[in-house]
Amino acid sequence: SPLLHINSSKSLTYLDLSNNPCVNSSVFSWLLNSSTNLAYVDLSSNQLQGSIPNVFSNMNSLERLYLHDNQFEGGIPKSLGDICTLHLLYLSSNNLNGQVLEFFHNLQGCTKDSLESLHLGGNQIKGPMPKFANFPSLRELDLSNNKFYGSMAEKIETLYKLEFLDLRSNMLEGVISETLLSNFPNLYYLQLSSNSFTSIFSFDWIPPFQLIDLYLRSCKLGPHFPNWIKTQKNLIFLDLSNTRISDTIPTWFWNMPFELHYLNLSQNEIKGRLPNISN
Repeated sequence: SPLLHINSSKSLTYLDLSNNPCVNSSVFSWLLNSSTNLAYVDLSSNQLQGSIPNVFSNMNSLERLYLHDNQFEGGIPKSLGDICTLHLLYLSSNNLNGQVLEFFHNLQGCTKDSLESLHLGGNQIKGPMPKFANFPSLRELDLSNNKFYGSMAEKIETLYKLEFLDLRSNMLEGVISETLLSNFPNLYYLQLSSNSFTSIFSFDWIPPFQLIDLYLRSCKLGPHFPNWIKTQKNLIFLDLSNTRISDTIPTWFWNMPFELHYLNLSQNEIKGRLPNISN
């Protein structure tokens, strides 16, 4: 309530009210009459409920909006799609459950050209995987832990600036090929676990990227251990569990220069002798 007595319409550009359990919907009444110069708004990890209100449309300078870890329901208001300066939108870990077509149609204003990071993980969004050709600036895309289904390769193939992709725990299917992944030379984080993907890679494929995190749990990857892994020098997290590998682990894997912090090869049919990796 003290916010309601602050007149900041001329100067405020940065607002962080995250992790304040007492913040409630009254904050939106204050925002509606507050600064139009806000560039950064963080209302994450509060107890905000109901639909996302139309209070951000008058913020002509808004670049980063964090609304994750709340209890918002429904879809994305069309007003968010009309913020031409918006670069980052975090809506993860809510109860959003709007229809996919309406959900992404409401982002089809000028926001689609400026948006670089879109995080929708941990909601209840259900429907076919949408096409992202209208979002040419996307560098980060998180749709994890939702109910997207269908093929995804042709839906993301034009996201040439992509660096971070998280699609885990959906109902997606289709082929993950070197042709698709070669479109993303800046990719450093790839999380495709717990879908129904099949991978097709030639033995001598050299990816254009250097991954730090690679998670392919429960994808159809085998029977051979993926040879292209030996081109990755920066891996820290690697999960190839339950991927139908029935091969020996190649010698080169244990001699790689990366410093793995996490390695999961469980639920496969890997055979052979493990080397001494105590050093």
